[in-house]
Amino acid sequence: MQTLKSDANHRYFLSATRALSHDETFCPPQDLLRMGDTSVRYGALNDSAFSHRFHNSNLLREAFQSYDLSSDEMFFLEALERFRYHFLGSDFYRGTRISLKIFRETSLKIQENKLRDLYFKIISFLENDGNPPKKLSIRHVTWLKKLKDSLEDQALFFEHSLKFIGARPQRLKNKIDSSETSFTDSQQVSSSFENSSEEEKIIPAFKEDLLKKESKATEFSSLSQQRKKTMKNVIIDASMMKDAEISEEAYKIFTKKYDEIIDASRLTSREEREVLCHELESKSMLFKEQINPLAQKLYRFLKTQSPIQWKFDEEEGYLNGARLSQKIIDPTFRYIYKSMAPNDSLGTAVTVLVDNSGSMRGRPITLAALSASFLAQTLERCGVKLEVLGFTTIAWQGGKSFQEWTQKGKSPCPGRLNDTRHIIYKSFETPWARARLSLGVMLKEGILKENIDGEALLWAAGRLFKTEERRKILIMISDGASIDDMTLAHNPPGYLEKHLKSVLKTLNHASHLHLFAIGIGHDVTRLYSKAITLKSADFLGKTLFEELPKLFKEEEKI
Repeated sequence: MQTLKSDANHRYFLSATRALSHDETFCPPQDLLRMGDTSVRYGALNDSAFSHRFHNSNLLREAFQSYDLSSDEMFFLEALERFRYHFLGSDFYRGTRISLKIFRETSLKIQENKLRDLYFKIISFLENDGNPPKKLSIRHVTWLKKLKDSLEDQALFFEHSLKFIGARPQRLKNKIDSSETSFTDSQQVSSSFENSSEEEKIIPAFKEDLLKKESKATEFSSLSQQRKKTMKNVIIDASMMKDAEISEEAYKIFTKKYDEIIDASRLTSREEREVLCHELESKSMLFKEQINPLAQKLYRFLKTQSPIQWKFDEEEGYLNGARLSQKIIDPTFRYIYKSMAPNDSLGTAVTVLVDNSGSMRGRPITLAALSASFLAQTLERCGVKLEVLGFTTIAWQGGKSFQEWTQKGKSPCPGRLNDTRHIIYKSFETPWARARLSLGVMLKEGILKENIDGEALLWAAGRLFKTEERRKILIMISDGASIDDMTLAHNPPGYLEKHLKSVLKTLNHASHLHLFAIGIGHDVTRLYSKAITLKSADFLGKTLFEELPKLFKEEEKI
């Protein structure tokens, strides 16, 4: 009876954890299910589920290798990251807050009093959304606000967290040429997410099950070597893009201090987002008849392309014939199943970048939002990461940048003279169900102004290169060339287009990146090597779904 009760508890915990993780194939580490302390076990299982759903452990590990950090600084950054995905998860499931708080307090490893005190001040501000804690410098208060704004973006949140401890990046050459020994040593110290001890009995998500076969470890070792090789290319590509943006003397920016990268949810109230989303979904009914068959076709195609990985020694799933003899010998033995999971660690990440200029107003922007919505739903079902971004300016005909330039005497050839606004409608980490309301914000009157394509492409590609997926697809949807009246009026002719061409040249040489453009009523084939021009926005969805499989079939760029 005790065994049956234990099995029922295990099934209950597995079911609850999978529900929280939004992944039917997710299985938390077995040690979590056997923990004695009920409160800590609940917290550990909830942590495991939310980590699987909102956290990328590879991104954190790679970032740790890029900075010179002490062990306490690493514990500080890990604790903040753990709070970040706990905050996102408990926002949906408020009943998990107490158990997660107990788990955080139990697993906190920061020894240095100063860092420990700073950690509690930060989470107090993020939890209570109140005034900044006392005795913090103006610099820290500024980064506190940026931390809160970037809770849904792991990479950006980590970047802001580094500011609190003044971490300095290691040299790129040292990172790429580091020996296997130093890589291993760095891993052993760097991440308590992946190296919790047996004595603590708190094992985070993504730790390998100790019952797995040695042959499986060899397979993962080969996969790790591939990922390291991929990450090396990503580092080089990201560095190359940064050089293209900064070192190009022909393109200048008068000031960046008024630019903003903003989540779409911050542009409207929740009530307005719900109204806009309802408006968008009401228009999707006519669109569904045309797109649904294409979405199903894309889904079937991607399922045939997805590499499959078997997980052995599971408590449920497909029957593993090789384990039946052990079941006969020991009737209480439960690990006789195997489960099938897509191996997307070296898969594909897709970014859809939408021109949010004023000329897109009306039917073009509506169909762009609908296409992105259908695409997000389809790719999420296939385990393919998708990000939807938009770009525009904060004001018409120059904003605060132009005013500052005027006040300072109007120096000749000032460079870009408007304030850019880059919008995140759906990040890679955000599931479609949560991003659904944000996609409707594209229809909001007033946000569609001017467009500076070159900088937007660099921004979108930079975010794309932070993903661990080997194949990266960037789709640009635009209805015209780069237009910013004040910039074009006070700089040499063709100023923005020349910069766009330079950016495209850089991106076309980046390994693993496939760039594709869709022009609505505007010929983009003269700028983009892979592009298609539509006479009307009505063909946008059909074209997007028909062209995407071709990008997946393209040979890898090395």
